[in-house]
Amino acid sequence: MVIKYENRLIAFLDVLGFSAQLEAGDIDGLHEKYASYIDQAKNATFFGAQGDAQGRKNFDFSQFLFDSIVLVSCPVDDVFNVNNFVAAVSLLLELGFKNRLPLRGAISLGDFLYDSERNIFLSERFPELAKFELKQEWAGCSILEHAEQLILDCVFMEGVTLVDNVTREQPVHRYPVPLKGGAVVNYLVLNYMFFLSESEILNGIDFLIKRKKDEVVKYFEFLIGLPVKLQVLTPDFHPAKYAYAMMTRSGVRFKFTDENHEPCSPNLDSVQIVAKGRWK
Repeated sequence: MVIKYENRLIAFLDVLGFSAQLEAGDIDGLHEKYASYIDQAKNATFFGAQGDAQGRKNFDFSQFLFDSIVLVSCPVDDVFNVNNFVAAVSLLLELGFKNRLPLRGAISLGDFLYDSERNIFLSERFPELAKFELKQEWAGCSILEHAEQLILDCVFMEGVTLVDNVTREQPVHRYPVPLKGGAVVNYLVLNYMFFLSESEILNGIDFLIKRKKDEVVKYFEFLIGLPVKLQVLTPDFHPAKYAYAMMTRSGVRFKFTDENHEPCSPNLDSVQIVAKGRWK
């Protein structure tokens, strides 16, 4: 069967240091790790709302091929699908980084054809995605020009042409992405470090080789230099003392930390968030 997904977000990710890990010989362990990460990102609920019980997945297509991962969004005429795709790709980077399996990649927008019988998948965006992914000198994910406006419209509001780096908890930031040879390009990038602890980030940085390590240190310093909005919680939330909200037009994802600002879970069975006003 040949399926054509028209006008979809497409992510192309590379597993940094993958060849060296294969040479270490633990093929089964490596497969198990990445398969579990992709499954978790595919089915995770990021911005679920009451009444939205459709069980929608975050990818219409996902494929792990040697050292690359290809992901395709659900239809982008739904803000929910766009924001959950962005969050799911960001989660993959987050999981990989804290487990010393860093990812580098890019997101674009275009058509995608999949021949399931022959396991052939094609897109007119593959050349730009593959070339730009390889140019980058860091661990992170850039949003290319074809996808930028759609993601800005869905994360923030329709018609936004430039996102100001106002707070640390934004899902995306404008950042000078480092390229091989010392050049940079000013693109939107996924904020995949926000839900990691400082120790997880430092351990992930330590795993990278020299130039990539230096550039990810710069990115981390850029993030912690931004102001962050937090809510001081009541004792009912113990051990959680602070809450941070990463908001989009379709919902919010929370981070809870203890008094030392280390991620933790509140001692509650559930937390209900009530949104006021129009999310448009």
